[in-house]
Amino acid sequence: MAFSYDGWLAVAAGLVLVLALGWHRRRRAAAKGRRESQQFFEHCPLPCYEADGRGAIRRANAAFCAMLGHSLSEILGRQCWEFVAEAGRQAFRQAIEDKLAARRAAEVSERTYARRDGGLLTVEVHESLISTAAGRITGIRFAMVDITERKRVLAE
Repeated sequence: MAFSYDGWLAVAAGLVLVLALGWHRRRRAAAKGRRESQQFFEHCPLPCYEADGRGAIRRANAAFCAMLGHSLSEILGRQCWEFVAEAGRQAFRQAIEDKLAARRAAEVSERTYARRDGGLLTVEVHESLISTAAGRITGIRFAMVDITERKRVLAE
């Protein structure tokens, strides 16, 4: 059997083509997943926001903006603890700094937020740490349920 350089070249070219197509498909699927995740976040009926590794809000959905009575431009870039009622602000800031430094786990808790009009809301907050594939914490995600009315009814 004779060695055919052309045959091996065709096999190698075919292999490169198959690998390139697979890479392209995976890249398109990842981009589609990111778009779907972004759409879910933006259209989620629950108030949600994300803060970076310094506590600055980087993303917030319409439900979060409506809950607080602020526009998105008034929220983005501000520290997440700025929207917590004054009485709990410092404790929340310390808790967030501890979580971002991996000294404390994400949790579910009740917190009071201050609306733009001065009203207070009691919310159940579900936290989730955002991290790289290597495990480095880069931020924190919050999803909330307004329990103000439920708490008022239970108090009566």
